[in-house]
Formats: sequence, structure tokens, C-alpha cells
Amino acid sequence: SAPVADEAGVLYTVTLNKEIMAVDGKNGKILWRQATLGNVWATPLIVDDLLYFGSEGKQISILNPADGVVVNQLTVNDSIISSPVQAGDAIVFTTEGGEVIALSKDGKNRLWTATMKGNLYTTPVVVDEQLITSAYKGDQVLTGFTFAGTPVTTWSNFTGK
Repeated sequence: SAPVADEAGVLYTVTLNKEIMAVDGKNGKILWRQATLGNVWATPLIVDDLLYFGSEGKQISILNPADGVVVNQLTVNDSIISSPVQAGDAIVFTTEGGEVIALSKDGKNRLWTATMKGNLYTTPVVVDEQLITSAYKGDQVLTGFTFAGTPVTTWSNFTGK
């Protein structure tokens, strides 16, 4: 996955050694390392001085980016291999098993969960106040949710027009 940088030029990157680390973007010095439960395949997200990521080990983690200290961790039903996104006041994760999970920014409250048929391998996007997800082997190719978790748009096939 690609690293993410904060405003100070610190890079946050994951390794295949089940860890996430902060690296000074100017000199390459490792500032901290934190073990993860399983590999992390996707780019972390920084919002409001918190660092969010999900792991193959069925865990959502929220860290303090200044020192790598865990702020909160939640166990979910399946692996997370896509990047989280901000959708309004929520941080949204998708799981390989088809769950779309919206958390409060502090990660202490699950705001909503929706289950889609199929696997969610890709990072959702936000378009026109909708969170759009893409399922593999599901009955919808794309599904749009309101920021409150209500499915409002589905695309089950494309005609190419």
C-alpha cells in the first residue's frame, strides 16, 4: 500500500511484518513502530489527528500518529483489506465478507453497519454525499449509501451506454 503523509511530512506506512510505522519524510528516521494483528494491505487514513487502518487480522485500529499509541481497537467479522474513508462525520471501513462499518471519529461508537452480498476488496469513495462501494461476486456491482447507512442507489449491471 502507499504511505500517507501528515502536514509535517511524517509518513505512515505498513510492512508485511505485521506492523505500521511512522517515518520522518525528511531524513528517513523511524519515529515509532506498532505491531498489528495481521497484515495491513491498504493505505491508512489520517483525520483530526488520528490514524485509522484495518488489518487482515479482523481488526480496526485507531492510533495517535504522534507516538503510535493505540487509542482504540475493534474486532470485526472479517478481514479488512481496503483503506478507510471519511464520510461526513464517520470513518467507514469495508470487510472482505461484505460489511460496511461506520464508526464515530474517535472509534468508540459504531454508527451503523450494512451487509452487502459479495466481497468488498476495494476502497469506497464519496460522491455527492453518498458512500459508494463495489462488491465482487455480489448481486450489485455498486451500492451507494447515505452517510446514515441507508442504501439509496444500486447498479446491478452496466450497458456501456
